[in-house]
Parts: sequence; structure tokens; C-alpha cells
Amino acid sequence: MTKILLVGFCFPDAQRLYVELSTILKQEAKPLDNFAQLKDFLDKNKEVKVILINRAINIDKSNGFLILDFLKKNYPEIKVILISSVEEFQKSAIEKGAVLSFDLDLLINIVGEKREKEKQKIIEKLETIVEE
Repeated sequence: MTKILLVGFCFPDAQRLYVELSTILKQEAKPLDNFAQLKDFLDKNKEVKVILINRAINIDKSNGFLILDFLKKNYPEIKVILISSVEEFQKSAIEKGAVLSFDLDLLINIVGEKREKEKQKIIEKLETIVEE
């Protein structure tokens, strides 16, 4: 059963994020390339708990905020996390109903000591969100 979906990440980032989430959360994560794949997957699978969306989806030029709006309207029970390195977009995502928004680099790159506490907070929030 897939509980976590990763939407719109380039292949290397999706692979690294998959490894991190599998390690941290002990949950299967499935990467999807675009909005159409997400809709199709949700039509066939009802056990999704969390969806992580890349704010700028390059493959089909979708905007992560459009996907966030669609999910909040049609699947309000699914928790949505919008990934963006821009603080303004992170705040906007929370205002629009995302349960969390953060910079992808916190999970997939080695972060310096200064950001290690921030990374740990994100990991703790992710663990809580997935277990709810």
C-alpha cells in the first residue's frame, strides 16, 4: 500500500527523497511525474495519506499550487506538503491548506550544523503527519 506520493520531482531528487523518506519514516513512497499521473493514481488507490508536491512541476508545466487546490477540494483527507525553497511560497502553501512546506535541500542534501536543527524539526513533523 502506497501511503506517500512524490509529485513532480526530477528523477535524481525523487530518488534521493524516496531514500530519505523510506529511511526516516519507514514508509513506501511512490514518485509520479505530473498532475495527470496523480489524478489517475488517486482514482485507483484510496489509501494515500500524504502527498509531497514540488512547487514548480517542469514536466507538464503544472503549478504545485493548482495541485494543492485540487487536492484540498477533492481529497480533503489527504495531507499535502508543498516543497519550495522560497519562504514566501512556503507561507502561501500553509495558508492554502498544506500541512507543511519546506526546502527540499533540508532532506536530500547534507546540511551544515546551522540547518541541522531545522532539518530535525522537519523530520519530526513528517513523522507526526504520516502517523496520524
